[in-house]
Amino acid sequence: MIGCRLEHDRTGWSPGWCVDKVTLVDLRDPEKKYYAIPNSAGGLNWLDTKMGDKNTFKIISCSTDETKVVHRSKYKITTVTGSVAGAGTDAKVFVNLFGSEGETGEQTLVTSGSSKAFSKGRTDEFVIESAPIGVLQRVRVGHDNKGVAPGWYLESLTVEEVETGIKKEFKVNRWFAKSEDDKLIVRDLYCDDRFKDDVTGGGTPFEISVHTGDVMNAGTDAKIYIIMHGEKKAEDGSKSDVTSGKMFLHGGSFERKKIDLIRVDSLPELSPLTRLTIGHDNSGVGASWYLDKVIVFCPSTGIEQHFLCNAWLSDSMGDKLIERELKEHVSLRAQRKKEIPWNVVVKTRDIAGAGTSAKVYIQIYGEKGKSQECLLTTEKLGSSKHSHTFDAGATDRFKVSLLDVGKLSKLRIWHDNSGPFAGWFLETVVMTNVLKPEERYEFVCNKWLSVDEDYHETVRELPAKGPSIKTHLPIVLYKLKIFTGKKTAAGTDANVFCTLFGERSDSGMRKIRRSGTNINKFESGSVEECVFECVDLGKLTKVRIEHDNSLPGAGWYLDQITVLPMSPDSSAASTEGVTSPIVFPCYRWLAEDEDDGQCVRELYPEGVSPLLNCSQYLINVKTGSAGGAGTDANVFVHMFGEAGDSGKIFLRNSLSFKNKFESGRTDRFSIEGPNIGKIEKIRVGHDDSGMGPGWFLDKMDIEIPMRGEKYVFSAHRWLDRNEMDGKIEVDLYPTETIQTQIKIPYEVTVTTSDMDNCGLDSNAMIVIYGSNGLKTDTLVMDNKRGAEFEPGVTSRFRVSTQKYCFGI
Repeated sequence: MIGCRLEHDRTGWSPGWCVDKVTLVDLRDPEKKYYAIPNSAGGLNWLDTKMGDKNTFKIISCSTDETKVVHRSKYKITTVTGSVAGAGTDAKVFVNLFGSEGETGEQTLVTSGSSKAFSKGRTDEFVIESAPIGVLQRVRVGHDNKGVAPGWYLESLTVEEVETGIKKEFKVNRWFAKSEDDKLIVRDLYCDDRFKDDVTGGGTPFEISVHTGDVMNAGTDAKIYIIMHGEKKAEDGSKSDVTSGKMFLHGGSFERKKIDLIRVDSLPELSPLTRLTIGHDNSGVGASWYLDKVIVFCPSTGIEQHFLCNAWLSDSMGDKLIERELKEHVSLRAQRKKEIPWNVVVKTRDIAGAGTSAKVYIQIYGEKGKSQECLLTTEKLGSSKHSHTFDAGATDRFKVSLLDVGKLSKLRIWHDNSGPFAGWFLETVVMTNVLKPEERYEFVCNKWLSVDEDYHETVRELPAKGPSIKTHLPIVLYKLKIFTGKKTAAGTDANVFCTLFGERSDSGMRKIRRSGTNINKFESGSVEECVFECVDLGKLTKVRIEHDNSLPGAGWYLDQITVLPMSPDSSAASTEGVTSPIVFPCYRWLAEDEDDGQCVRELYPEGVSPLLNCSQYLINVKTGSAGGAGTDANVFVHMFGEAGDSGKIFLRNSLSFKNKFESGRTDRFSIEGPNIGKIEKIRVGHDDSGMGPGWFLDKMDIEIPMRGEKYVFSAHRWLDRNEMDGKIEVDLYPTETIQTQIKIPYEVTVTTSDMDNCGLDSNAMIVIYGSNGLKTDTLVMDNKRGAEFEPGVTSRFRVSTQKYCFGI
């Protein structure tokens, strides 16, 4: 034993405590005793807010000598408060130094004089004492957010070990304020020289999910903290304990039956945790707290761990403990895809009107595919609020975790055009890999993202530049022509979206905001022209076209889309050797009440069968039986597989019930979508519309007949702004995979003669005979559109049959 931690909760009429000696006995060997004797000089043996160093927390070195006062190290802390407006603070500032052999614990920085510390432009010096901590690795600095003006702008902080004279200076230049920057009031500063340009950038994100129990008065007003414990492996194979230190979970409500999602940054080697300490400071009117469980997810390792509690943290309930050490329930551990933590620095141009109040998103592409879409926000995880603004001339910093896509090739950045000042002039984005800081990419924009400027787009694609990029990909303009059919009521007033797919990447879903040919877009028989600016997609493979089914008469009949790639500096030049437009035929309805009821289509170049490039998905959705479990909102599913994703698919036409998603019912859907291979996860949610949008989803299962696979996704949770964690969409992973009968799809092309009265209004049937003498059952060619067998019409049908029915 090398040391012990002493602390009290500062409650009661006289909480101050003077410690003379602590004796610790090893119960496995009672003769073995350790002694912790604090240094009484200057009152340092007091744990009191008014005595000694005014701290109620101490780490004291231990010795087997009962008379030995173990040496304590002194550290001089120098802070420089910035000179910007409002930089000073009247909050209590604290530091915690972490070293190779331990930590000092949180120590409040208190001056001996009467002058006010941490004033604007002021330099302050403090001396703290603790047991030796070895080589300094990081510093945690923050404040308690109390006082009239707690916000603080820290320019720099220097730590000097008094005995050795070893100094470490941290250039911080960040706000510690709930209303500035990323709203953090506590930061870790890292000694690693690789982070010298951003000393706050070294931490790895952890996502903490805190579940408060469903018992009377379960919630708490106290401040909740955690300490994560892990093991660090040395090169020689030896292991040593490593800890996050005490971290308060800011931003949670910790109310009864609620789930609080909070992100903290700490050391990557902590995951998987060996144990978790959780407690509270016993403050507030109702401090007692009933904790159900804590789930810790580390994106960089992909490990999700469950720590069950089901007990009170209270000085008046249960065993009267306000801090507990939790062990992992190992059987519940889950392994997800690993993600890479990135420091993202966004620079906005310093000109009038350059800033934006809209929500900004990013997505990266690389040699291994693409990441998930990511909102750049300073709000807590799962929050539906958005208050971050990208001000003119500002540099905004974020830390995000994104799927590993290998060496980056491009960044897509866009905003949702919301808020009173949505237009945005973006200069640059710089991304640095937290785990490998030498991996750094720059994305230069210097353009508007605005519906009123340039291409009238709110999205930009930027090629990656950096030390590992020899030649970046070029920008290509894709000229689209969209042909609406001439059928009755073929046009639409809904919002139309389009995605281009190439061999390298895709364009992302883009709203067709303007037409170069028509003011009133997508009318019957009209042709719309628009241009997409993208990093070179490579050879085009398909187009996804869809609309949001908004406004009356949203149904739309689309004939075809043509796409011509061009270089950005000349409308006549083309890329990939393409000299004429690529035709993507459709000739189908995108309508809730026509065809198969879908408002999205996957289109392929002429000569490529769209039916054989799609998969049939049979989806069963079970709504729970809780009170008010049903929903009137529009429900969607987004499937992610090893070969791509389906995009967001709204479940519009139930094969089971006219009134979908009612309490206790199971709705069945049959949809067509792209081949995505083995399903890895789904995202399911709703648009929060209607009178009663809250929904309790019990489970969902998805069968892919052509693969002979059925995936079961258990949810057992609310998707409701007012329940649990407030989420209305969640990611679900398969809880079970069932092998089913494989069915092989076939495309059947039928051409009806153009003779008079030779058409057919009903469904047609077909039986396929194999070379081995076997035959299929009778297969139906569905005439759901009512015009499949009209005179002179050629129609294509997809039919599926069991693999063993015949030989080929």
